[in-house]
Amino acid sequence: MPIWKIVNREELIFKVENNNLYPYLYFPLTNTKGDIFSCITPYLSGDIKKNRHQFLNYPATIYDLANPSHIRHIWFYFSKNNVFNLSPFIATRDKMSVEAGPLWYKFIRINKRNQIKVETLNFIPENMPLEVMKIEIENLSTQTKKFSLTTALTLFCRSEDNLRDHRHVTSLLNRIKINKYGIIVKPTMHFDERGHKENKTCYFLFAYADRDIKPTGFFPTLEEFLGPSFNWARPEAVFLNKSASIHNLPRFQGKEACGSVKFSHIVLKSKQKISLFLVYGISSNHKNLFNYFSQVNNKSKVEAKFMASRLAWKKIISRLHIEGVSLYKDFLLSWISLQPHLRKLFGCSFLPHFDYGKGGRGWRDLWQDLLLLLISEPEKSKDIIVNNFRGIRIDGSNATIIGKGSFIADRNNIPRVWSDHGVWPYLTLKLYINQTGDYDILFHPAPYFQDHWRKRAKEITPYLSNSNYLRTSKGQIYYGSILEHLLIENLVGFFNVGKHMHTLIEGADWNDALDMAKDRGETVTFSSMYADNLEQIACDLEFLDRSKKHRQIKLLAEIIPLLKGRINYSSFSQRRKILEDYLEKTKNGVEGKKITLEIKEIIASLKEKAQWVKNHIRKNEWNKEIKMFNGYYDNYGREVEKKEKARVRIMLPSQTFIMLSNTSTPLQATSLYKTLQKFLKDKEYTIFRLNTDFKQLRLDLGRGFGFNYGEKENGSYFSHMNVMLAAALIRQGLIKEGEEIINSLLNLCLAETSKFYPNLPEYFSLNKEGRYFYLTGSASWLMLVVLRQILGVSSKKGNLLIKPQFTTKLFPSPLIKIRLNFAGKNLELTYHNPHKKSWPQYLISEIRLNRRIITIGTSETIIERKYFLNSPTSTVKLEIYLK
Repeated sequence: MPIWKIVNREELIFKVENNNLYPYLYFPLTNTKGDIFSCITPYLSGDIKKNRHQFLNYPATIYDLANPSHIRHIWFYFSKNNVFNLSPFIATRDKMSVEAGPLWYKFIRINKRNQIKVETLNFIPENMPLEVMKIEIENLSTQTKKFSLTTALTLFCRSEDNLRDHRHVTSLLNRIKINKYGIIVKPTMHFDERGHKENKTCYFLFAYADRDIKPTGFFPTLEEFLGPSFNWARPEAVFLNKSASIHNLPRFQGKEACGSVKFSHIVLKSKQKISLFLVYGISSNHKNLFNYFSQVNNKSKVEAKFMASRLAWKKIISRLHIEGVSLYKDFLLSWISLQPHLRKLFGCSFLPHFDYGKGGRGWRDLWQDLLLLLISEPEKSKDIIVNNFRGIRIDGSNATIIGKGSFIADRNNIPRVWSDHGVWPYLTLKLYINQTGDYDILFHPAPYFQDHWRKRAKEITPYLSNSNYLRTSKGQIYYGSILEHLLIENLVGFFNVGKHMHTLIEGADWNDALDMAKDRGETVTFSSMYADNLEQIACDLEFLDRSKKHRQIKLLAEIIPLLKGRINYSSFSQRRKILEDYLEKTKNGVEGKKITLEIKEIIASLKEKAQWVKNHIRKNEWNKEIKMFNGYYDNYGREVEKKEKARVRIMLPSQTFIMLSNTSTPLQATSLYKTLQKFLKDKEYTIFRLNTDFKQLRLDLGRGFGFNYGEKENGSYFSHMNVMLAAALIRQGLIKEGEEIINSLLNLCLAETSKFYPNLPEYFSLNKEGRYFYLTGSASWLMLVVLRQILGVSSKKGNLLIKPQFTTKLFPSPLIKIRLNFAGKNLELTYHNPHKKSWPQYLISEIRLNRRIITIGTSETIIERKYFLNSPTSTVKLEIYLK
């Protein structure tokens, strides 16, 4: 069993006892718009920020979470010899627990010595850049209790950069003001040696209590609160019971700020309760600050905001619901379905494990997070998809960090090109087309991203335009169809090869840690994926040709040689020349002329290229002895995956993507899975490591081999790749094998050894503890595999496809209930499996749509979109009976 217990299944509330055992276990807090980001732990630690340049308190990595300087402190002073802190960072035997739900966090502690119960509630209200902390104190004894309470939160009030860069100098900028409710910090400027700017942002902490009890004073700097010893375990303001200030004094200015508020002489009679409230956040200006506070400045307003927050999150979670696995797995799946929305808001940043992030999402993340949105709200995703295509360059590369409406070359201003990035847009677009039937999106116009990097970051050219878009020779922004964008990405992937005729790995591929083979490294892994994309795009064009909607297609003149050039695909020099000619012609712009091609010409070209690549991999990269593929060549052009000195070197991503792309034959896939079981499978669970232990520092391949084996990209149990392996096996017809991986992943998430709240982490370590919570792309893929491939609730050309392939090992219930959006309707689908049969023992005996029989007797069924569009109700009920 997991460390948590379910409190309320419908509301997704869980509870953890003895939470003091898990000081590094963080929980995210934000609202549904992402106005501010926070996290909180069983120690009440964690940071609060709007972005990387606006942190309210100290930025926290995973190793800071037990540090008292990062805690939301609540100190109780009963007497000189009777002082305690609510957080368990000071050892205690008090009984304590936490409860949490979407997205709120409750901490509960019963202090035995003083016989009081303290319950805190933290959440972020909708449309407000602040966190509310409610502190409810109950006197459990038969005697009256008298005490003072002092809060403390470090107020860092600047960029994370300043934690180590001009730390003292930037504190001199702080201007601190006290009013009757709390403390406001407004630094005079944003310190940046590239160009200082006036600061208008306000950081604040306010406090109040019910029963008309007001703060008696404040300690607005760390010096005032801690004293000269700076001892967080014995702050002078508390242990000396110092009087707090109510005046703005010169000595407060230019110091490290502290959000410390004192409530003196609190009196609680037997069984009596009192509630205190802390409101802290970041406001863009002074006026908005008081407007925000006015909305949460009494108990009833806070309760109303809390209910509104819960309803807002419930609306998001209810878009996709699966029930029929088991109580705990159903509960876990609901939390996993929330993760893509969290990553949409947080990006790959602002939670303690994700200390490399600086805001925004990566290119791969951008497309993968859309997958679940396409299931829950497909009609709302079109504008997002079209917008995302603006990030593609004419050379087939792309911006790698995407913020709110902006495209950036890279988070660290390092020119890098990931060889896999061109694969993901089509995979997401294909799902959109199947969900909606909207093939017209292929012809929607979109500009191309352009900055100062040219020819896949091989050259740099000053770019003087006011906008980051490719222009024609006449200075106009050039627009190409989305189909044209897709063709460029995938054709460049085909031509951009090394000596072994596979796509160059460049900066890295899906495995970011394969980042040291940019000169001669090749990725067989993503050569196969580009080939499959070319093949699938050809299938889409065949459908358009049959429908007679598009017999001819206009494309940018410069890309025609990529489609029509008659060359020997086995010739490295010929393929490189075609690509180099194209990159040179387009590096500073395009003519803007478009050429009309027959659609059949394009189809033939794409199919020919796809088949050549797949046959080339099957013939040259299959290891007949070990029964595996070689997926990479290192920076010396040497084969990576092979048997060497009795040691087999094999990597999970290569084997997975080659199967997922349908490059492996069915016989190869069956043999390959046995090889994976032999070399990479865990002994207890059906999950697989990313690679065998190479026992080498591979400076010719990537940084990952410098990591300790069993961690991160060097041999850990990576959730994402295990889910992708399940998807690949199911595509190859190994249904039960794929389902078993999903079942094992869920089991591992529920194991006590995993030690985390309900979610799917990025990976599991050597001892199977979870790492990197909530912001992983594996969540979208897992929900997609469960819904579309296992439960068989899928789509094709805009119609609903029902093709169940589940077994009772994962879905033992005779009733499986699914809720999602399809064709603008709320679809409530129920599988009836009264005899608890497993695939392939059952058939569909009957399907009823709103009680009307629409089909009988089959293994799969297409339900046309018109049935949903013509339904007079907003909710459509689909009953599927199995026999």
